Amino acid sequence: VLIDRYRVEALTKQIEILANQAPIVEKITEKEIKYVDNSQLDKETFFHVIKSTVRVVMSNGMGTGVILKSEPRYESTGIIYYNYILTCNHVVELESQAGVDIFQYRDNRKVAGIVHYKDCEVILTDSTHDLAVIEVQSPVEFADTAELITPDDLLSMSLYDPVFACGCALGSEPFVTNGNISSFKGKEGLLQISAPITYGNSGGATFTRSGKILGIAKLMAIMIYDFGVPYTS
Repeated sequence: VLIDRYRVEALTKQIEILANQAPIVEKITEKEIKYVDNSQLDKETFFHVIKSTVRVVMSNGMGTGVILKSEPRYESTGIIYYNYILTCNHVVELESQAGVDIFQYRDNRKVAGIVHYKDCEVILTDSTHDLAVIEVQSPVEFADTAELITPDDLLSMSLYDPVFACGCALGSEPFVTNGNISSFKGKEGLLQISAPITYGNSGGATFTRSGKILGIAKLMAIMIYDFGVPYTS
């Protein structure tokens, strides 16, 4: 009887979590994503970067996150995917829950809808490195997850290498800007980049030309400097 009671309690808790995070699907007027052909970022990588980027919605504003991992677990209610969103600590600061917006795409070319997840748990915060992780439980697997750059690839990066920032500036859908590594702030553990970012971009990933996460974008000094927190942090 005792075991059954615990199983019922666990199942009830799982159902409550899923009910609180039940997604709301919003259909929107389709908007074409413009890809400018260039030698620095191929089309496939461009759309992968876009699709792995999400919008983070807090009570006091919005930011950006990147889907880092989608892990299936077998629960009493069926297969539940635990999706982990990497963002900046100052985006979710002092709050234990966050909203996450996943964008839907048609033919890899148009934004066709938004899936809103509410009351997602902030499971990890690091104020020293300005990083945080949000957990989104979902009955479906998130399509695109981003890959971290390897230590060897990181060591091979140098000044003026091309980088790409993807974010939801001012609460918009994800878009990509390009630039270069301007300097390495070794003591602070930061990379300065020339790729333009603005309010709302914080928490979005800074990618290499191969589409791997080099760092997490953050805005400092009132839009004078754009920084990426290296993933090794």
